[in-house]
Amino acid sequence: MLFYLILRFWFALALRVYAYVRAWMPTSHLVRWVKTDRGIKWGLPIGAALTPLYYIAMTWSGGHLNVDNSGWWWVPTLWGAMNTIKFAHVAIRSPFVWVRRTLRQPAARQFGAYPRWPGHSPMVPNARVSVESVDAQQ
Repeated sequence: MLFYLILRFWFALALRVYAYVRAWMPTSHLVRWVKTDRGIKWGLPIGAALTPLYYIAMTWSGGHLNVDNSGWWWVPTLWGAMNTIKFAHVAIRSPFVWVRRTLRQPAARQFGAYPRWPGHSPMVPNARVSVESVDAQQ
C-alpha cells in the first residue's frame, strides 16, 4: 500500500511538471506548431538547425559542472539535453508524418472527410444534399 502511494505521488508530480513545461516553455510552443498541418513541413529544417545549437549549449554548461563546483550548472545542462532530444525527435519524425499526411489527404477528400462544398454529404461521394430533402426526412 505504501509503495502504491509513493508511486502515485511521483506519477502525479511528473504529470504536473510535464503540464507546466508544456505550457510555459517556448520550445514546446514551437514543437506544438510543428505538429500542425501548416508547420509540419518546417520540422526538418527547425530540428536540423536547433538540435546542434542546444547540444553545444548542453556541452558548454556541462563543462562548467566539474570546473566551477557550482550547484546551478545542472539546470542549463538539463535544459540543453531536454531540448536536444526534443528537436532531434522533431527532425527525425516530421518528414515521415508529412509524407503520411500528404498521401492520406487526397484519400480523405475522396471519401468525404473534408466537405467539398456547403451541403455536401460525406456519406455518399459526389452527392449533393438539398435542404428540401433533409426537411422531408425529418
